[in-house]
Amino acid sequence: MIGRPVLEPRTRCPGSGVRVLRLACASDSVALLSICYEISSRRGAVMVPAPRIPALESPYDPEIARTLERMMGGSGREPLLLFRVVAHNPNVLDKFRSSGSYLLNFGTIDPIEREIVIDRTCARCRSEYEWGVHVTVYGRRVGLSDEQIRATVLGTAHSPEWTERQATLIRLADELHETGEVSDDLWVQLQAGWSAAQLVELLALVGQYHMVAYFTNALRLPLESYAQHFPQVVQS
Repeated sequence: MIGRPVLEPRTRCPGSGVRVLRLACASDSVALLSICYEISSRRGAVMVPAPRIPALESPYDPEIARTLERMMGGSGREPLLLFRVVAHNPNVLDKFRSSGSYLLNFGTIDPIEREIVIDRTCARCRSEYEWGVHVTVYGRRVGLSDEQIRATVLGTAHSPEWTERQATLIRLADELHETGEVSDDLWVQLQAGWSAAQLVELLALVGQYHMVAYFTNALRLPLESYAQHFPQVVQS
């Protein structure tokens, strides 16, 4: 059924100690990511399962080092675990960087709509790793409420948290995930709200984050220490 609630099979509460981090400059997502890493380092080492392919460790090959640095926005911080695992294939890593950089930094989709599509796609694919990173780094900064963030996992296109326009994006993520297609009636709604170039971009967003989910799930990447967990189902 299109738009059914997304339930994480391993359902867990949000991680203890997770808190909202805000910046003086709300546009600097790299700085926010850096703050997350600083907080994580102060908490000390945490034992986590190893991914199926071990992450590359510094010092990196110069070409890989340049790509990872660009992916981290020149912050000088340790790259995401996802990036360091994908880095086993430098060519894939570079194309991953270029497509992701365009969609996140130079795309034409409104940031809150972009994050709704990304978060819903990651939730439908059960990619808690990528959902947690995006919710922590981008979610509230682009204007998503706590209720909307929760609804990307547990809600439907009919949930009251969404405007009619936002619900159309939830339907898009759901239909592509469940059928690999977009129904005619949904396409009409999409054409009424977004340009042809933006429709291509929306399809690319869903495709990009399906790929990310394949990486995070197939490689069994443990969550970044600062990332938010999927919400727990509230029992009535």
